[in-house]
Amino acid sequence: MKRKIYFLFSLLLFANTWLVHAQTNCSATACYYFMQVGPPVVLDCSKTNNFYDPQVTTTTTPPASNGAGFNCSPPSAASNYNYTDIANVTQTFQTNNGQCLTANFNLVGPFLFGLSTGDTLYMYDGPTLSSPLLAFWTNTTTQPSATYTSSSNAGLTFHFVSDNATNCKGWACRFGCVTCPSAPSNDPCSGAQQLLPGASCTYTPGLINAPTNPTSTAPACGGSIPNGNDDVWYYFSASNSTATITVAPSAGMDPVIQLLSGTCGSLTQVGSCQNATGTGGSEVLTASGLTTGATYYVRIFDFQGGSGSGSYSFNVCVQSSANVDCAAATQLCSSSAVNGTFIWNNYGTQEFSSGTWGCILYGESCSAWYYFKCETAGTLGFNIASSNGTAQDIDWALWGPYSAMACPMSLSPIRCSYAGQVQYNSFGMPNYSTGLQASETDITEPAGYAAVNPAFVDTVHMKAGKYYVLLLNLWSGNLNYQITWQLADGGTLNTCLLPLELITFDGEDIGDVNHLYWTTESEINNDHFILERSADGANFEQLGTINGAGNTSALTNYDYYDQHPLTGINYYRLRQVDNDGEYTFSEIISLENKVVAELSLAVYPNPTAGIFNVGLTAPEDCDVAIDILNELGQMVQTMKSEVHNGRNNIQLDLTSFDHGIYTVRVRACDAGKVFTKKIVKI
Repeated sequence: MKRKIYFLFSLLLFANTWLVHAQTNCSATACYYFMQVGPPVVLDCSKTNNFYDPQVTTTTTPPASNGAGFNCSPPSAASNYNYTDIANVTQTFQTNNGQCLTANFNLVGPFLFGLSTGDTLYMYDGPTLSSPLLAFWTNTTTQPSATYTSSSNAGLTFHFVSDNATNCKGWACRFGCVTCPSAPSNDPCSGAQQLLPGASCTYTPGLINAPTNPTSTAPACGGSIPNGNDDVWYYFSASNSTATITVAPSAGMDPVIQLLSGTCGSLTQVGSCQNATGTGGSEVLTASGLTTGATYYVRIFDFQGGSGSGSYSFNVCVQSSANVDCAAATQLCSSSAVNGTFIWNNYGTQEFSSGTWGCILYGESCSAWYYFKCETAGTLGFNIASSNGTAQDIDWALWGPYSAMACPMSLSPIRCSYAGQVQYNSFGMPNYSTGLQASETDITEPAGYAAVNPAFVDTVHMKAGKYYVLLLNLWSGNLNYQITWQLADGGTLNTCLLPLELITFDGEDIGDVNHLYWTTESEINNDHFILERSADGANFEQLGTINGAGNTSALTNYDYYDQHPLTGINYYRLRQVDNDGEYTFSEIISLENKVVAELSLAVYPNPTAGIFNVGLTAPEDCDVAIDILNELGQMVQTMKSEVHNGRNNIQLDLTSFDHGIYTVRVRACDAGKVFTKKIVKI
């Protein structure tokens, strides 16, 4: 059960001196406190009655209002309701039972609130002026409507300064004692929760609950400093160079978004943090120039926006369209309609110089890249339209023909439209359309082009076996679009029959090695795989080549052991190569290999037909004893080995042993520690 205690404090001018902290009017149920310079005031949480008179010193009866209301007055007319000039006072309040402290300024009756220009009251969440700033007030006669809560039992610190001009009525505050809230698991960076980027916004629910694990002071956002300890952490792996982070808060929360790169304890802010809206408004941060496959951290603050600290729920998502850059263009494999959605302001990397943009004057603003291969020669026509008929202005460019898909484009586009789309056209196409039409004769449409059908240009004669690249660039309007095809004169698109269907690609850190494994559901002309590794998610090197199954409709399993992984994060991808030399890349996965403080043990392959490896990662050079135990716990083999600081591999043989489950036991450098792993002999 939550118990409350109410205490009052104010500034009081009496005979031109500050009243020191006194409890002369304490009763069994309440006390009245005045601002002073001194040690923290410890409040008695056993007092539960609501007496709130900060002005009295010897009575518990509130005085009547002096009729001045919220008006301010010069120092010469100051009454005992006004504070003094040239004040510089700091006071900390804490509870006597380890609870958190609440402060409520929204009082009724004769209690007034007023601060003139040059007079400021600061409130900090903690015991010093270095604690996070919770709120401040200046030049106002409006009572704060919120109840503020300390994030820990360290209490609240108030700091007041005034000039020597006009004074106002000061303030009154009622204290309460409440159970301190527990911090969310992702309050510290080390507990960051993973977010999965997607082409659309799929929300993950979150909670800021007056965290008790404050991190470093928050950065300045929008010219202000948000509450640095009201934060929670997330992370995601960049699927391309651009990501859009959206936070939709509950009422009362004013969200702030910060994006960082690096590792916890050594983070660098990426771009600027986002703090554009107020309390209850969603924030959207779009970042570009990200490294594909790299890990980024998202730090979400509650700016507190006048609503104090407390528990606020929100939703967060990361959008990262896979085709915002040419290198990640989506391959089109049929003449079926293509439906897509832009992510606003998401354009990835500006990839071309002005000489290759053609009619698109200002580069990418909101992009979607596609490419396709012509199977049989013929005439290419297409239409791009708003998917629901609402206003939309899409600029586009078409490059080709190319012998192979390659980026960036080295030539100007062969067709281009930068003209604004109008609602109607004479081709029977949907409203707000653009594209290729046979009756057109021009090959480019500049901005402001005044034609019967602006934004349309002539069709293209496709060449068999050649590649074409299409950029859609949204200038304004509806985010949803549809591409439909008009192929003529025998022209067809390549069906992109994949040489295989990869259903899994994953890995695990098993001590001194990384085990990579993948499964295909079917394969057509699959010659081989090349496993590649990278330290940064961008620059890859070849690790090994694994032969493919050729042609099969059965599930096929593959694996590979990286015997010498890098310390830190290892990024892996598969290059699948078919019989004619064409290749495709898999998604990128990552495994983190940390420097261990004690010996770690792994056994592989497991199960084994006989020979297997004992992988040991040691913090120092030392001797170890390795025992093999059967299912009865009997030792059937033992050996000693010297291991060195870092990764070690020791090979053992169970070929002569019966089938069954065995235990590998390692007595490590520290004789007091024993490590075990099970292994199956088949």
